[in-house]
Amino acid sequence: MKIQEDPWENYLYFDSKYVLPIVCHATDLPIEKQCLLAMFIHRAVADETISQYKVQGEKLAALLIDFVENEFSFDA
Repeated sequence: MKIQEDPWENYLYFDSKYVLPIVCHATDLPIEKQCLLAMFIHRAVADETISQYKVQGEKLAALLIDFVENEFSFDA
């Protein structure tokens, strides 16, 4: 009996190597920054670009947050 394997599961595993270090970090973040990271991860996985970033994990998250804070004005 041969076990059927879905090829998509391999992609999910390989993507998780890039996603998990972003999600599992030691930095306390306010909810808006957590949402920003979640939206970034969702988009990067959907676009299949998560593995193409040179920087990974917590450093990538920090760079993303710094970019948003420095490039966009949130004055009401």
